[in-house]
Amino acid sequence: MFKEFFKLNRKKVVLTILLLFLIGFMVFKLMSVGLPNIYVPIVWILGFPLIFYFTFLVIFEGIGLIIAVILEIIFLYIVAGILIKLSIFLKNKSLLIRWDAKKFIALGFIIILGFLVYGFFNFGWSDVLIATADDGGATIQGVNAVANANNQFAFDLYSEINKDSNENIFFSPWSISTAVVMAYEGARGETANEIQSVFHFPTDNNTRRSSYAKMLNTLNKASGKYKFSIADAIWLQKDYPFLENYKEVISKYYLGEIKNLDFANNPGKASSDINKWVSKNTNNKITNIVSPSMFNEKSRAVLTNAIYFKGKWEHKFDRDYTKPEDFTLQSGSKIKVPMMKLTDNELYFNYTESDGVQILEMPYQGDKISMLVLLPRTNITAPMLQRRFEMKRIEQKTTNMTQLESMLSEEKLQEWRNKLEPETVYIYMPKYTFETSYSLSDYLKSMGMNLSFTWPGADFSGIDGTNSLYIDKILHKAYIDVYEEGTEAAAATTLFSKMSGLVMPRYIEFRADHPFIFLIQEKETGNILFMGRVNNPTQK
Repeated sequence: MFKEFFKLNRKKVVLTILLLFLIGFMVFKLMSVGLPNIYVPIVWILGFPLIFYFTFLVIFEGIGLIIAVILEIIFLYIVAGILIKLSIFLKNKSLLIRWDAKKFIALGFIIILGFLVYGFFNFGWSDVLIATADDGGATIQGVNAVANANNQFAFDLYSEINKDSNENIFFSPWSISTAVVMAYEGARGETANEIQSVFHFPTDNNTRRSSYAKMLNTLNKASGKYKFSIADAIWLQKDYPFLENYKEVISKYYLGEIKNLDFANNPGKASSDINKWVSKNTNNKITNIVSPSMFNEKSRAVLTNAIYFKGKWEHKFDRDYTKPEDFTLQSGSKIKVPMMKLTDNELYFNYTESDGVQILEMPYQGDKISMLVLLPRTNITAPMLQRRFEMKRIEQKTTNMTQLESMLSEEKLQEWRNKLEPETVYIYMPKYTFETSYSLSDYLKSMGMNLSFTWPGADFSGIDGTNSLYIDKILHKAYIDVYEEGTEAAAATTLFSKMSGLVMPRYIEFRADHPFIFLIQEKETGNILFMGRVNNPTQK
């Protein structure tokens, strides 16, 4: 039987040749530019002689490659024999079944159903069920203008929060902007001007609305590669006369759900309904953003935005390599943190160094969203590092978190992005999980948005046709979890409206063992979805 299995025949030879070409091509792709994760285990199993050569024996050049190819052919010939034996076995078993029309139809139905289910969860076919905003008038220039406006607001707000915080920072500028833009749609006069000056919204209605709609549509459709959702809702006091045109704009361009609640007579139910909606749209990561005590007989509207993202790294960290290592706090003291490690010579990450800052882009699966990490360069004493600076003509400069924060702007971020290029990077990144909560009203007032919170003075007549409405408070909660497989992040914003009343190293080391800033961005436009600072990875 053993001799029969290894006996040469045309089917085995042809199948072996086909497998050799296929696996050879896939091994080359894996070792050069990489492969989707779903194919990697198959290639490692079927192409291990070639992979072993390229990984460990490449120094032997010709003779090593010949031996690897011979071993690969023998291995694939065995695989071909097994596949042929298996096909014969299945064929014989199928002949024992008495096939009729019903069984063929049932088999076809099972195959089609399985294909549809797989495609629904893996090919993004579920995107057809996602509501679509009206982005008919969107242009590239308009979308970029909205992204740039959001990014500038992100840096402005970060600066305000940073004035009285030495702790971790995390928020979603996109969530806050999307909630406030719904209020801006109903603002008039100087109230609208102040909001625009803080959030930098495009003043042209068509540009602003269609561009937000386009961004919402793009982000919400993840093609099965990651989970991302942005949801808006406006909660109106039951029987209060809001303008139909306002409700139509919110629904058409921002996909805002219009819901009626009785804040005055049933604040407990109103609070419960809003919290359930936020929890549902953030995968239960953000809970209890409002309470019954926040509502009274003067409450008229609550605008909410919830944003949720869960993505897997394009190149994952191995849990087995995560070990406790030192992390230096801004005070200079050291603490132990779980440090993830990714050191693969065959992987490339977009990287640059400028102004004493290391900038690393880490992509998520799906190639739409990435994390940009900004790490102050604290020392340049290593001889090989100095050599690299000389050859790359990089200024030998160190910096700290305070200096990095002073440089942050949309223009500087764009300058750094333009310098990114593929490099082999050894990454050391701490695991961290924390939740933040902010009352944004005072921050926004400091930034110049005063009238919106003032009565008399606020003009939101585009919402209800009167000057009776003003913003009472804006609350924001956010959650981030960065781990070996990927990142989970969520945020929710609630806006309350009331009535009166030469020789270079082969790799670059990116060791985030001291405070750093990170951005989660939409790659095409650079739109910042989340922004944060890690001062202490162990702080929850």
